[in-house]
Amino acid sequence: MPYHDVIGVLGPPTSDETVGVSRLLGSAHIPVIGVTATSNDLSDKTQHPYFLRVVAADKYQVEAMLKFIIENGWSFISVLYLEGPYGEAAFGHIKSLASELDVCIAVSYKNLSGQGLDGGDDDDGDDDDDDDDNDDDDDVDDVDDNDDDDGDDDDDDDDDDDDDDDDDDNDDKKW
Repeated sequence: MPYHDVIGVLGPPTSDETVGVSRLLGSAHIPVIGVTATSNDLSDKTQHPYFLRVVAADKYQVEAMLKFIIENGWSFISVLYLEGPYGEAAFGHIKSLASELDVCIAVSYKNLSGQGLDGGDDDDGDDDDDDDDNDDDDDVDDVDDNDDDDGDDDDDDDDDDDDDDDDDDNDDKKW
């Protein structure tokens, strides 16, 4: 064979690329090992008989996420997913499984090509990253609108009592 004794190939990083490589090399009976490809399409052995994976397919990852949600008693979720076959297929599976399990998707947001996740383009036409429609400095950390005006960032009354309750461990977290 003209393949110089190739016994297998580690697949490319994305599912889209792996589908093409799997079809091409599968026709030559060369196994492709998908290290990061998670597409459910790659599980079809009639289309990809020489494809092997070391990571779970999207549907199993989604099922694990929703199992975690159910076990924690949550019934409303928000979903952020990426534009493209990977994100949209996973979101489709989340929608159908969530519906079966009576989990409400309260908010879903498709992030177009990863924009906005790195604090980059604010889409207002200028080169800065600020929000020109809002002059307030709204940081994620500035969630606390119930400041007790004692100069610190907590909402306690600063009674100087030395009660060490276990509940106080989470007082400084900003959600």
